[in-house]
Amino acid sequence: MTVALALPVLPVAHARVLSILRQPVPSLSEVVLLVESDPALTASVLRTANSAASAPLTRIATANNAIVRIGLSMTRRILAGAVLKETFRGSGRSGIDADELWRHLILTALLSEGVSADAGARSAAFTAGLLHDVGRLAMAASEPHGYRAVVDRAAGGANVSAAEREVFGVAHVEWGTEVARAWDFPREVVEAIEQHHRAESSSALAERMRHAREAAWRLGAGDGIAPGRPRARGGRRARGAARRLRRTRRALQASRVVSGRAARARVRLQAHRGHTRRSAR
Repeated sequence: MTVALALPVLPVAHARVLSILRQPVPSLSEVVLLVESDPALTASVLRTANSAASAPLTRIATANNAIVRIGLSMTRRILAGAVLKETFRGSGRSGIDADELWRHLILTALLSEGVSADAGARSAAFTAGLLHDVGRLAMAASEPHGYRAVVDRAAGGANVSAAEREVFGVAHVEWGTEVARAWDFPREVVEAIEQHHRAESSSALAERMRHAREAAWRLGAGDGIAPGRPRARGGRRARGAARRLRRTRRALQASRVVSGRAARARVRLQAHRGHTRRSAR
């Protein structure tokens, strides 16, 4: 007997976020109003704007200033990630390695976006990359005990899609396509989700996203069921590349922190010198 699935229903605020993501270049005022309407989204944007990587000289306290600081592109990424995590927060009880899956989705989204030409294509590529496993997330969040059975079968060597069909009567690719249509995703994003396991794709976006997904695997970002196990040949080199990528990220973050501290120190020094000159007069 298969486990019955129900299509996930989006809260109004999350539906508005997806509406913004469908726009190639949304207006600043639209994004600000959307963020200000949701305390959790506001907190996410403020946290990024005030992080060490951004190194603001003064603490940013409003959504508007935060979005101006980090830019619309980064804000859209934060909103998409926040909606995905909140909508499918129950997936953690399914046995999926949520952190590994999240790294896989983010890396696929960034790689797919990075090879796209214009703003509209980059937006669609990031969205498709981030949501290509939405079917798996929807299954795991709505029926975590059922999906744990899939994880157990996969751990025993079973094909994941075959295990999903055995438990649910449908694989995550088909279910993700249904979710994407129900949520009114653009046709090209739906196609990319539908075709992300195919050897050949019918659209440029689907092809870019498929290659980005495979590259994420080669870098060691698994799908949360087989975490950290690259499928491509040359696994040792892929793991080495992943380690180098992590070291590079840490170095960049450290350099930004140092640069930020140096900038703040210069400002304080200049202010002190100005005060000293005025006192001398």
